[in-house]
Amino acid sequence: MGETMDNERRRLPRWGVRRPAMVRLNEEWYFNNCYVDDMNLKGMRIILSQALSQEQAAKMAISFGEMSFEVEVLVPWVKESQGRYIHGVTFSRIKDADKDRIYQYIFNNCFDQLKDQWWPKKEGAQ
Repeated sequence: MGETMDNERRRLPRWGVRRPAMVRLNEEWYFNNCYVDDMNLKGMRIILSQALSQEQAAKMAISFGEMSFEVEVLVPWVKESQGRYIHGVTFSRIKDADKDRIYQYIFNNCFDQLKDQWWPKKEGAQ
Protein backbone atom coordinates (compact mmCIF):
# COMPACT_ATOMS: atom_id res chain seq x y z
CA MET A 1 0.00 0.00 0.00
CA GLY A 2 3.03 2.27 -0.11
CA GLU A 3 2.23 3.66 -3.57
CA THR A 4 1.63 7.38 -4.00
CA MET A 5 -1.65 8.72 -5.32
CA ASP A 6 -1.67 9.93 -8.93
CA ASN A 7 -2.98 13.35 -7.94
CA GLU A 8 -0.36 13.88 -5.22
CA ARG A 9 -0.18 17.55 -4.23
CA ARG A 10 1.54 17.54 -0.84
CA ARG A 11 4.67 19.58 -0.38
CA LEU A 12 6.09 17.67 2.58
CA PRO A 13 6.98 14.05 1.96
CA ARG A 14 5.32 11.43 4.12
CA TRP A 15 7.50 8.86 5.80
CA GLY A 16 6.62 5.18 5.55
CA VAL A 17 5.41 4.12 8.99
CA ARG A 18 3.65 0.94 7.82
CA ARG A 19 2.40 -0.20 11.23
CA PRO A 20 -0.79 -1.70 12.59
CA ALA A 21 -2.47 0.74 14.94
CA MET A 22 -5.60 1.45 16.93
CA VAL A 23 -7.89 4.42 16.24
CA ARG A 24 -10.78 5.90 18.18
CA LEU A 25 -13.07 8.07 16.06
CA ASN A 26 -15.10 11.05 17.24
CA GLU A 27 -14.74 10.25 20.94
CA GLU A 28 -16.29 6.78 20.66
CA TRP A 29 -15.59 4.66 23.72
CA TYR A 30 -13.88 1.86 21.74
CA PHE A 31 -10.84 1.61 19.49
CA ASN A 32 -10.80 0.05 16.00
CA ASN A 33 -7.93 -1.73 14.30
CA CYS A 34 -6.33 0.24 11.49
CA TYR A 35 -3.05 0.53 9.61
CA VAL A 36 -0.93 3.70 9.40
CA ASP A 37 0.82 3.57 6.03
CA ASP A 38 2.66 6.88 6.04
CA MET A 39 2.74 10.12 7.99
CA ASN A 40 4.24 13.58 8.33
CA LEU A 41 3.56 16.57 10.58
CA LYS A 42 0.56 17.63 8.48
CA GLY A 43 -1.26 14.35 7.84
CA MET A 44 -1.16 10.64 7.14
CA ARG A 45 -2.49 7.80 5.05
CA ILE A 46 -4.56 5.45 7.21
CA ILE A 47 -6.37 2.26 6.25
CA LEU A 48 -9.65 1.40 7.99
CA SER A 49 -12.42 -1.16 7.57
CA GLN A 50 -14.97 1.66 7.21
CA ALA A 51 -15.04 4.76 5.04
CA LEU A 52 -14.88 8.15 6.75
CA SER A 53 -16.89 11.09 5.41
CA GLN A 54 -14.88 13.23 3.05
CA GLU A 55 -14.38 16.93 3.76
CA GLN A 56 -16.04 16.58 7.18
CA ALA A 57 -14.03 17.24 10.34
CA ALA A 58 -13.46 14.24 12.60
CA LYS A 59 -11.58 13.64 15.83
CA MET A 60 -9.11 10.77 16.05
CA ALA A 61 -7.05 9.22 18.80
CA ILE A 62 -4.27 7.12 17.22
CA SER A 63 -2.03 4.61 18.99
CA PHE A 64 0.72 2.35 17.66
CA GLY A 65 3.72 1.00 19.52
CA GLU A 66 4.93 3.66 21.94
CA MET A 67 3.27 6.40 19.86
CA SER A 68 -0.12 7.92 20.64
CA PHE A 69 -1.71 11.27 19.83
CA GLU A 70 -5.05 12.99 19.30
CA VAL A 71 -5.90 15.12 16.27
CA GLU A 72 -8.77 16.74 14.49
CA VAL A 73 -8.68 15.82 10.82
CA LEU A 74 -10.16 16.42 7.39
CA VAL A 75 -10.37 13.59 4.86
CA PRO A 76 -9.64 14.95 1.35
CA TRP A 77 -9.84 11.54 -0.32
CA VAL A 78 -10.90 7.93 0.24
CA LYS A 79 -10.08 4.96 -1.98
CA GLU A 80 -11.61 1.49 -1.58
CA SER A 81 -9.31 -1.48 -2.14
CA GLN A 82 -10.10 -5.11 -1.37
CA GLY A 83 -12.80 -4.24 1.16
CA ARG A 84 -10.60 -1.77 3.06
CA TYR A 85 -10.69 2.02 2.87
CA ILE A 86 -7.50 3.99 2.32
CA HIS A 87 -7.82 7.58 3.57
CA GLY A 88 -5.71 10.63 2.95
CA VAL A 89 -6.00 12.55 6.21
CA THR A 90 -4.96 16.16 6.87
CA PHE A 91 -4.43 17.29 10.45
CA SER A 92 -6.59 20.38 10.94
CA ARG A 93 -5.89 20.66 14.67
CA ILE A 94 -2.97 19.08 16.53
CA LYS A 95 -1.22 20.00 19.76
CA ASP A 96 2.40 21.16 19.55
CA ALA A 97 3.40 18.38 21.97
CA ASP A 98 1.85 15.80 19.61
CA LYS A 99 3.71 17.33 16.63
CA ASP A 100 6.92 16.97 18.64
CA ARG A 101 6.10 13.31 19.36
CA ILE A 102 5.44 12.65 15.66
CA TYR A 103 8.71 14.34 14.70
CA GLN A 104 10.63 12.28 17.27
CA TYR A 105 8.95 9.07 16.10
CA ILE A 106 9.82 9.80 12.46
CA PHE A 107 13.39 10.73 13.36
CA ASN A 108 13.88 7.60 15.50
CA ASN A 109 12.06 5.10 13.28
CA CYS A 110 12.35 6.44 9.73
CA PHE A 111 15.86 7.90 9.78
CA ASP A 112 16.99 6.05 6.63
CA GLN A 113 14.04 7.56 4.74
CA LEU A 114 14.87 11.02 6.10
CA LYS A 115 18.51 10.61 5.14
CA ASP A 116 17.61 9.48 1.60
CA GLN A 117 15.18 12.40 1.20
CA TRP A 118 17.60 15.07 2.47
CA TRP A 119 20.83 13.62 1.06
CA PRO A 120 20.02 11.51 -2.01
CA LYS A 121 22.74 9.10 -3.10
CA LYS A 122 24.72 10.28 -6.10
CA GLU A 123 24.93 7.90 -9.01
CA GLY A 124 28.11 5.84 -8.86
CA ALA A 125 28.67 6.67 -5.18
CA GLN A 126 29.02 3.85 -2.68
